[in-house]
Amino acid sequence: MSIKNKYTVVAANRWAILSLIAGVLVSAAAALGVAQHNHEQADAAALAAADQAADAVVSRLRLYQYGLRGARGSIQTMAEDLITRESFDRYSRTRNVDQEFPGARGFGFIRRVARQDEAEFIARARADGWPDFAIRQLTPHDDERYVIQYIEPVERNMAAVGLDVASEVNRRQAALSAMRSGEMRLTGPITLVQATGNPQQSFLILMPIYRSGVTPATVEEREAQALGWSYAPLLIEEVLKGIRPPKQAVSLELHDVTDPAQPVVFYKTDDEDVQDIVLSHTIERDVYGRRWQLQFGINPLFISQLNLLSPILVLILGLLLSVLLASLVGVLSISRIRQLQIIAEQAKLAAIVESSIDGIIGKDLEGRVSSWNKGAEKLLGFSAQEAIGQRIAELMVPAGFEAEEEAILASIKDGRHVASFNTQRQHKNGQLIHVSITVSPIRNSAGQVVGASKTVRDISEQVAAATKIHELNSNLEAQVVQRTSELRQLNLLLGNVLRSASEVAIIATDREGVIRVFNTGAERMLGYAAAELIDKKTPASFHLNDEVAARSRELSAE
Repeated sequence: MSIKNKYTVVAANRWAILSLIAGVLVSAAAALGVAQHNHEQADAAALAAADQAADAVVSRLRLYQYGLRGARGSIQTMAEDLITRESFDRYSRTRNVDQEFPGARGFGFIRRVARQDEAEFIARARADGWPDFAIRQLTPHDDERYVIQYIEPVERNMAAVGLDVASEVNRRQAALSAMRSGEMRLTGPITLVQATGNPQQSFLILMPIYRSGVTPATVEEREAQALGWSYAPLLIEEVLKGIRPPKQAVSLELHDVTDPAQPVVFYKTDDEDVQDIVLSHTIERDVYGRRWQLQFGINPLFISQLNLLSPILVLILGLLLSVLLASLVGVLSISRIRQLQIIAEQAKLAAIVESSIDGIIGKDLEGRVSSWNKGAEKLLGFSAQEAIGQRIAELMVPAGFEAEEEAILASIKDGRHVASFNTQRQHKNGQLIHVSITVSPIRNSAGQVVGASKTVRDISEQVAAATKIHELNSNLEAQVVQRTSELRQLNLLLGNVLRSASEVAIIATDREGVIRVFNTGAERMLGYAAAELIDKKTPASFHLNDEVAARSRELSAE
């Protein structure tokens, strides 16, 4: 891998890693933001659900006042001594308690009975269709009796008939408070005698009944005129039925905190139904003379039902997007860096082209100039502004060379290169310039030929030098011919002289001793014909060996 490619990869990786880190941080922040938003939403939903549950309980209790008013009305329509079980039963049959007042076990009448009147009251009650009627007390006391005389439906409340509610402090205080205030009152948590299996999970709700039919103005008058109370026994499990949130989704606890020092829990979601509590709220309400506290907790099931956006999903999607973004940034970075490198290379090539001493000309397929470098300006005299857009054939091709330019364009359109060839082109001043031209096709990204690049090199000096050399060679050849002729004439002259010297033997050899000259005098003296010896024999043919050896010694001595 080249240094340039390594730098490209490193730079791209750096930006990709930075993008990935930024994406991870943003994803984590988004997930935390969603988690915080979900917590706030869940908290708001829990608070709203707690308020709704508290309001539903209060509304359910408020519903019972209509049943109490009806029972009170039925009592007030009869004279105090003419109230009978039959008339109360007849009224009760006009009401559908379970449907109209869900959660109420029934409606009844509690009569105030002075202690001294207890025997007479029992006798009348027994005569009123309840032969076994008796007053029962939870705790013995000597005060006034508050006796449950009637209650309907009696079948499920039979254990309550005859009960002296004043024999238990909680019930007595509620009855007294209702009588003295003229308003409905609720007891604290109690255990109903007719539902002993649910200790401290029940209540009595009481409404005072006055002989005058209206609520007296003062407490003293109310105490004097109070005949008794209409009342309803309530079991909290039944009161909450239909309005209690699903146990699997929430945890619910109800406390009576009328006495803050002694709070009493009277309802709590079963432990096996409670999952992990993630959020809780505490709400208090005033309920007919009591202070109730509702502790409302929610678990993951409640939150899941809110269909909140999952922070984990946000984190996973964020991480996936971060990886994709980092990859995209890496690819774009590499592309950008390579683009910059290509631009730099193009700029470098453009600078090389621009600074080249050769004329480099770009043209389209119609032969019009599209680019014109400084070398072309210097070589042909036209500026780029003058040349671009002009047809090359009209700009620089001299007369008689038009076919040459047409052949070049035809070759380029066919996608063929034009090899270097020498020709002439015309300078702006009209001077013909000897040039060497090379032409190559220019292709687009689809490989189609869209133009040509022409390189024009000034070869005027080379042509001049070649001409000079040609002239020198021509002169040298003439001189050689003349010299050769002179030597031939001289040799002819010398040959004639040698042949004329018949009285003198002239013999010449080359370095190898082979005879090259053997004149007429030698033929006459030695008797050999020149044809026999020239280029064939050495002087040893006609010299004595002793003479040759002696002459050799002489020459050696010299």
